[in-house]
Amino acid sequence: MSSEGRIQNIWLFVFCFLASFLCFVTRVNISIAAPEMIAQGWTEAEMGIILSAFFWGYVIMQIPGGVLADRYGGKLIMSSGVFFFSLFTCLTPLSPKVWMMSIIRGLVGVGQGANFPCVTNLISRLAKPHHMARLQGFTLSGAHIGPLIALPAGAWIVGRYGWPSIFYVSGLIGFLWCILFVLKVGDIKTDDCVTRPRIPWKRLLTDKSSWGLTVSYFSHNYTAYFFLAWLPTYLIQAQGFSFMSMGIVASLPSLASFISMNLSGWFSDLLVRKGKSPAYSRLLLIYIGMGGSAISLMLITLCSSPFMAVFYITLASALRSISTPLYWTLTIDLAGDRAGILASIMNTSGNFAGILAPMISGFIVSYFADWNLAIYMCILAVLVGVLILIPTVGARHCG
Repeated sequence: MSSEGRIQNIWLFVFCFLASFLCFVTRVNISIAAPEMIAQGWTEAEMGIILSAFFWGYVIMQIPGGVLADRYGGKLIMSSGVFFFSLFTCLTPLSPKVWMMSIIRGLVGVGQGANFPCVTNLISRLAKPHHMARLQGFTLSGAHIGPLIALPAGAWIVGRYGWPSIFYVSGLIGFLWCILFVLKVGDIKTDDCVTRPRIPWKRLLTDKSSWGLTVSYFSHNYTAYFFLAWLPTYLIQAQGFSFMSMGIVASLPSLASFISMNLSGWFSDLLVRKGKSPAYSRLLLIYIGMGGSAISLMLITLCSSPFMAVFYITLASALRSISTPLYWTLTIDLAGDRAGILASIMNTSGNFAGILAPMISGFIVSYFADWNLAIYMCILAVLVGVLILIPTVGARHCG
């Protein structure tokens, strides 16, 4: 590849990173607004329904999004999705009823549904094998920079201008991304729209390694979406932080996750270059990250200091994020240039957790008034996620 071609690809992956950033800015904005909405009369149970609604649309679009990326290329489908979810983000505050806001949030989810399968599709087509994990780590880490910036900035915006303003600001940023994307990388060529063999659905849907990866990713995401949806409210209600101080401390897990995600992708690729198998290089870090996250979650329930609770939440998030890029890289190891399809199947399962975690946690807190019970559910999910990988995803399935 020429030097110019490499620079173009770098810019394309930078925009993938920024798309991941935007996905989570527009995903977490409802969580930032939630404490103010609850203060104005919305209940925790109602907010649990609204927080979950995003994921119905997101899950529905996962596999179609993967198929569209496989057929038309990740670049076109990703940019169309950013425009779509930015539009409905701006429309969110115009919904005065639970059912109306749930529909709008579901449509935001539809717009985001294809994003990560599209990114995986582009990496599988354009990246060398020993660069894949670090590219997954880099592009996925945008999802943690999103909350890192959005939580303190969003808390300030909501405190000064009211909760509707955060949706207008984040939607307009998405429109700006679309304009810059067309101007900077709109003419980059990939092997889009080429004639490709039929998608091997039977193999992808019945292979036990696909199932193991898919179920385990649900467990991985359950904890992630519990904190994504409820961390601001948890810090205020359970730990006694003010609204403005919450915006600062709630961003710390995202910063730690951004760092650990990039380091784990780099280290996994290093192991591959040193001669270790792809399976060993991915699974070792998944076991370390998920196991360590379960221990940190338990420590949250045992501590009495608000600042120690934030420390353990940050540690749990950082350790879990070690595993995140390796799940996505395993889709490439297992499915090759069909990784976008397997990634969409895996992410469909993973985001059923986004539907269930906010709802289950919201009802637990509403009816039992106990945040620790909700955290125990996260610990159980993490342990199941580790145990399911051991008999299903092994060295014979990768590479």
